[in-house]
Amino acid sequence: MFEQLMDSLYEGVYIVDGNRKVIFWNKGAERITGFKSEEVIGKYCHDNILNHVDAQGRLLCLNGCPLHMTIKDRIPRESYLFMQHKKGYRIPVMIRTVPLEGAEDPDSVAEIFTLNDHVSDNVPSFSCPEPELIKDQMTGLPNRAFLEQFLMHQMNLNRTLNLQFGVILIDIDTFEEFNNIYGRRLSDDVMRILAKTLTETFGHADVLGRWRQDEFLFVFSGASKEQLKNIAEGIRMLSESSALRGVTFKDVDVTVSVGATRYHAGETMENLMTRAYDLLKSSKRKGGNFVTVK
Repeated sequence: MFEQLMDSLYEGVYIVDGNRKVIFWNKGAERITGFKSEEVIGKYCHDNILNHVDAQGRLLCLNGCPLHMTIKDRIPRESYLFMQHKKGYRIPVMIRTVPLEGAEDPDSVAEIFTLNDHVSDNVPSFSCPEPELIKDQMTGLPNRAFLEQFLMHQMNLNRTLNLQFGVILIDIDTFEEFNNIYGRRLSDDVMRILAKTLTETFGHADVLGRWRQDEFLFVFSGASKEQLKNIAEGIRMLSESSALRGVTFKDVDVTVSVGATRYHAGETMENLMTRAYDLLKSSKRKGGNFVTVK
C-alpha cells in the first residue's frame, strides 16, 4: 500500500537510512532523474548518483547536504538545487527533506523533489513563418540564422525604446580533444548534454541558441554589467558540474570559457559579436573554465 501510494505521486521521493543509504525510490524519482530503482537502492546518496549542486555550483554531497543535515538535527528543509540526470545534464529542482518519525530506522529521512517549471521553449514568441528552419538539428536550440534575427530585433528595440541588453557567448573547452579521443558521436553527445543543462537551468534568458560549432549564445534583456557577470559565472559553474555519463570508462567532464558584454547603442551586430569573441578568447588564454566581462 505504501509503495503504491508513493508511486502514484508526481513528485520524486526517495528515502535514506541514517547512513544515507537509499532504501526507497519511487516512480516519480525514476521519471525525473532517469535512474531506475534497482540502480539506486542499496547505494549511498553520495555515490555519484544525483550530485546535488547549489546555484553557486558547490557540490553539496561533500559539504552542506540538506539531507545529511536533516538526518543530524531532524529539522525539515527546503532548497532550490540542481540535480544531475542519469544522462549527465543538470535539472533545476525544489527539494524538501523530511525526517520520518516512527520509521523502522529512527534516523531515516525522505527527500521529495519536483522540477522547477520556470523553463519554457527558448524560441521567443515573435513571428517566424517556418519554425523548423530556425532550429539547430543536433541540439534542438535556435540556430545562428534565428539568433541573428533576434539580435537585430533587440538592436531595433534599443534604438526605438532604449531597451538595454547583453550577450553571453560560451565555448566548450578542449572540444577538439573530445573529438580526437572519443569521436564525433560522443562529442555531439557532449554538445547535447550541455545544451540540455543550459536550457533547463537558464530558461529566463530571452533566447539561448547554438551560434556555431561548439559555441552557444545567450541574450538577456535589461541586465546590468554586474548581473551579466553573475549570470555568466552561473553558466560556467553549472556547465562544469555537467558530464556525459555511462558511455566511457569514466564520466566525460565539461567546462566552458565565457565572454559577456552589453550592447553599446548604435554599434553594429558585427562589433558586438567581435567584442564578445575577444572576451571569450581572453577566457581561453587564462586556461579556460573562466569568465571575462566587459
